[in-house]
Amino acid sequence: MRLPGSDLRGGFLPALLDIVGASSVTIDAEARVWHTGGKSTPDLIRLRSGDGSAAPDVIVTAGSHEQVLEIITPCSQHRIALVPFGGCSSVVGGLAWSRSGQ
Repeated sequence: MRLPGSDLRGGFLPALLDIVGASSVTIDAEARVWHTGGKSTPDLIRLRSGDGSAAPDVIVTAGSHEQVLEIITPCSQHRIALVPFGGCSSVVGGLAWSRSGQ
């Protein structure tokens, strides 16, 4: 599986750790692949062909609504996209995003 490197700018990762704690933040490759896209046909074809280019840089498991609200601030400050994952059940491409911002 081809994955891009994580792009965790400046103090972004420490800010996440302060909000949710180390046990709720992961950047390991397997977790990043698991959280790539949804279950649409294009998502599944991309993953089965070994293309992990849409893998998130980090996976954060918020424990409360308040933590979700707090996470938005460092994402905005560091210009990092925040993509809600939910149940990984989107079959219409609703989890698609672009690293280039386009």
